Amino acid sequence: MRFLTFLTFLSLLLLFFCVPAHADSYSDRMEVPAITSDDQKVEDAMRAMYEAVGSKDFDAAQANVQKLADAGNAEAAFRLGRYYDVETPVPDYPKARAFYEKAVSEGHGWAANNLGVMYERGAGVDKNIPKARQLFTASAKANDHHGYLNLARLSFEGAEGPPDVAKGLATLEEAMNKKIAGTFVDAANIYQYGLFGIPENHPKAVEYLREGAALKSAEAADRLAYLTLYGDCAADAGLLAHHRGSALCVPENPRKGLDMLEGLASKDNKEAITDLGSAYWVGAGVDRDPIAAIKYWQEAGNLGDCRAWQKLAAAYKDNKYITRDDAQALDYLQQAVSCNPRDADSLYYLGRHYFAKSSPDHDCVKAERLFQRAVANGAREAYTDLGYVYDRGCDSIAPDKKKAFDYYLIGAKLDVVLAQNNFGAALKHGWGADKDLFKAFAWLSVAAAKGSNMAKHNLVEFDFLLSRQQKQDALAAIAPVKQLIADTKINSALAFDGKY
Repeated sequence: MRFLTFLTFLSLLLLFFCVPAHADSYSDRMEVPAITSDDQKVEDAMRAMYEAVGSKDFDAAQANVQKLADAGNAEAAFRLGRYYDVETPVPDYPKARAFYEKAVSEGHGWAANNLGVMYERGAGVDKNIPKARQLFTASAKANDHHGYLNLARLSFEGAEGPPDVAKGLATLEEAMNKKIAGTFVDAANIYQYGLFGIPENHPKAVEYLREGAALKSAEAADRLAYLTLYGDCAADAGLLAHHRGSALCVPENPRKGLDMLEGLASKDNKEAITDLGSAYWVGAGVDRDPIAAIKYWQEAGNLGDCRAWQKLAAAYKDNKYITRDDAQALDYLQQAVSCNPRDADSLYYLGRHYFAKSSPDHDCVKAERLFQRAVANGAREAYTDLGYVYDRGCDSIAPDKKKAFDYYLIGAKLDVVLAQNNFGAALKHGWGADKDLFKAFAWLSVAAAKGSNMAKHNLVEFDFLLSRQQKQDALAAIAPVKQLIADTKINSALAFDGKY
């Protein structure tokens, strides 16, 4: 079992500070990273299931994975549990729990960790911290680094008494003494970013990445090379730029970092090959060479790094350093989705391609399926596109104002500005639901405040539609709408309850 590495690492950093439990349950369900399984039967079955999301073939595809789980395949049971726990916009905790328990009975460490997170949070079960600790311990005994990290976190955060940093660090040390590679990456994260109130110590973070790399952790090795190449205090360090000017930062060393990436690339470390391509694309440690970047990304993609296909698609679409080639970009988008069937962005962009009337490949049915898969995997913007598909109909797809209204509502609650405008317009005209000028005004006001010119234009009519007193009443409706959006950010399942 493995993560899709560096982009996954970045997404974990973005989520780490807003979640109570590390590993596989997030407050924002729309940002859960994709994983792959080493068991090829399970991986193929899960791929078929992902590809069938939103279609009549889904039940049969899911049944194929369940057959593996029922036959005692712990990995299949875990993947189904994870799917129902964190990979769908709305969780099905009873199913998640049942499949996790099946996997745990077969000794699956990651499943024990995730089930522990459910008990810690009270997600579909009664909240039970001792039970969570018991499951994290079972995960740790199976040498799963997620379990060790969550055990340490319980101590760091004082979940069962006063915070005990020493105990938490001892837990991580136990895992590192057992040479569990993932724990070295976890420890590096803690010291590099000062998690759990532990002071930043960048030399220690680098030391842990080196030890993880020595244990053949491709993620640790690539992280170390990337950190060496760019540093975490350079002017263009992006996410890591909060260390800029700090004595704690890791200084950039482009030549050494590039040498490290080249060494990893010579050993077919696909993540390093992708990062090497990115270095040539931007000219980090070398003269900018877009052709070399393209070759590295093609090599990495052929080795199975899905990020590389995304980068190739963007390169041929952006018209930045190479000539724009839409056909080539389309081919790479298709390869990105083939590589990772949960790649929400690529699914969305493919859907947009087939939806566009100007596209030589215009196909509304194909576009609708791709949008369905995109929203199932976290592309909020695609709810607006699904609304468009049904608002006026699209070729063989008949208009359905109610369905369009529902899609706009989901997108609006998930804070998609265009969906908020469209939902407000639907309420103003009574398209798909009863006309409600007060709520229409509120939703359009929220969209206008976020810069939507269309919403600003739509609001002009309210000077004629509402009296001065009615306008005051409508203004009072804005705060509840903002609160609804804020609540949905905490619990995205609220987006699907039909309330507005």
